[in-house]
Amino acid sequence: LTLQPATATALEEGAASISPLRWEASALRISAPAITATLYTLEGREVATLRGEGLHPLALRTGVYVCRWEGQGGERGFMRLWIP
Repeated sequence: LTLQPATATALEEGAASISPLRWEASALRISAPAITATLYTLEGREVATLRGEGLHPLALRTGVYVCRWEGQGGERGFMRLWIP
């Protein structure tokens, strides 16, 4: 799955039907059910941990990242993000 700026609304199969994460300009928006998100490089190096709903500005290189998110009610999911 690839997130495109301001258009990402789907998660990979097996997760919730509405994405709790959305890329907007140079920030990642976290919304319910997610309350935390951790981004990793494809090599597995952690590059950012974000907590709380709302916009979180990020200064990351262009590329594909893996995002693990967790919700307040124990929901969890993974998704791949393309950061332009």
